[in-house]
Amino acid sequence: AASSSRSADRFLCFWKGASRRGRAFSLFGRGNGQAAARVLDSASGMECAVQGVRFQAAVLVLWALGFCALLAVTLAQTGGMLIYTLDDPYIHLALAEQILNGGYGINSGEFAAPSSSILYPVLLVPLLALGLGAWSPLILSALAQGGLVWVLAGLLAPLVRGRLGL
Repeated sequence: AASSSRSADRFLCFWKGASRRGRAFSLFGRGNGQAAARVLDSASGMECAVQGVRFQAAVLVLWALGFCALLAVTLAQTGGMLIYTLDDPYIHLALAEQILNGGYGINSGEFAAPSSSILYPVLLVPLLALGLGAWSPLILSALAQGGLVWVLAGLLAPLVRGRLGL
């Protein structure tokens, strides 16, 4: 009974797999704001970590389904053409193409800094080299969004763990 109440009452749980003792630490108790700082056995710590990853994976899958549905609706509305509503992706794509060809600027042989972001066109270059063209900004954005969703779900997992039965 103590083990089940211990796992149901924890808010934050970290598994220290690389630590010398291999133990997990629960930083907060039953939600009354008082630090309980209990040392748990490594089995319950591992269980907490696995449940957190399951939550992260579930949230990431839900996000991916929503992203794909929105993309499908957008492509259906535009006749299958990928159209950006702002000019920034096109400017970054043009700059990335010039970087791929050995220059830096919009026009060949004319060096200029037309982009508001220094790093973004450089990140687009490998995707353009793969031949993804106008899809490159969308793919890069989706990867960044997916990474952010994964991190945020990892931070939220301990808070919703007991409430969702995970």
